[in-house]
Amino acid sequence: MRAAPARLAGATGGTMDGSVATSSDTGKKRFADLVRLHAQKAKFITREQEIKLLEEGLNRYDMSLADSRNIVRGVADEMAVTLERDVDSAATAILRGFATKRRNKIRKGEFEQAVAFYRLQAENSLSETEIRRRVKMIMENNDWKPKRAGLIVRSRRWYRSIKVD
Repeated sequence: MRAAPARLAGATGGTMDGSVATSSDTGKKRFADLVRLHAQKAKFITREQEIKLLEEGLNRYDMSLADSRNIVRGVADEMAVTLERDVDSAATAILRGFATKRRNKIRKGEFEQAVAFYRLQAENSLSETEIRRRVKMIMENNDWKPKRAGLIVRSRRWYRSIKVD
């Protein structure tokens, strides 16, 4: 009895191992390549960029939202790219730890630690002003208040000076 001959890729729509590639698999591979290309440009993907990529997966490649999100997450892990939503959730956890110690108040030094963490995770893809604005937004979204700072006149000016537009 003779073994069946190996199929050549592309000869009749099959692959090297003899399986048939579906258009869904091809679309997923093409979408993953698009995400890889995007990830090569920057090591930090903002929420807006991530949404655009997910929309591209849904509309252009006819993928489900779950499949699109899994591919974006997988490529981000593979290429050591940081997603903004991951940094936001980690910074939120850090600030939550500080806030629970003192009745939902964050000290200036603790705020600076959260900013330094965000800067490190964003790999200098964002300006200092933008990072401070994002950390302040995290505080406001969780109803955490700044603690007064200063030697003689204690105020929250350090916090109020951060513009959130």
